[in-house]
Amino acid sequence: MRAPLLVGPDLHGSAAVLWVPSYGHLEARRGPSARSGAIGVGLKQVQLRVFGQVQGGFFRASAQREAKRLGLTGWVKNRKDCSVELVAEGEEEGIRDFVAWAHRGPSTARVDKVDLRWRSFDGEFFDFRILD
Repeated sequence: MRAPLLVGPDLHGSAAVLWVPSYGHLEARRGPSARSGAIGVGLKQVQLRVFGQVQGGFFRASAQREAKRLGLTGWVKNRKDCSVELVAEGEEEGIRDFVAWAHRGPSTARVDKVDLRWRSFDGEFFDFRILD
């Protein structure tokens, strides 16, 4: 299981710090690139819209569980058009596994189509949440 990346202020509350898992402890990387994600070439963000029978079947809770298992941060929410929207960020390998999962969804859902948009990693999330 991958641990999520954490972005926060340094001890003085000024510079952005990217906390990355490193051999069982957290390693701080400082500077303006910590907030932008420039230090992590393999860090990605993806936005997904999942269509089909995806509401009312624990899709959001399952997506949250899968994202946490993969060490991703972001959010998931139901849309008025009966689709589900997800934004996830983290290591590229985890993002690709999450996208593959979204094409299947949980056993209680039927996924007909997934729209995918790659975005720049920006470290804006601290966990993976279900939004209303």
